[in-house]
Amino acid sequence: MPAADCLAAWTPQLERFDLVLDCVADGANYKLNRAANGEYVGRILPDALKFHAERLHGLGPEALAELSALYLALPAADDRTPP
Repeated sequence: MPAADCLAAWTPQLERFDLVLDCVADGANYKLNRAANGEYVGRILPDALKFHAERLHGLGPEALAELSALYLALPAADDRTPP
């Protein structure tokens, strides 16, 4: 799982969809929440990118495509250096 600095590249894309990252456990668990009201939309884990389907649907297919592409561009677990 990337450190917070690796996820900094997500900020412009997240802002487009009114989303923010909420670090639950550095390097292991991040929530994607709506910036306006804190509503949970998804989660970034070491082995998964998870979305709340109904809330993601409200963001549209472009959000799914962009967020998935960002996740796939992160370093793979095998490529990461230990903290």
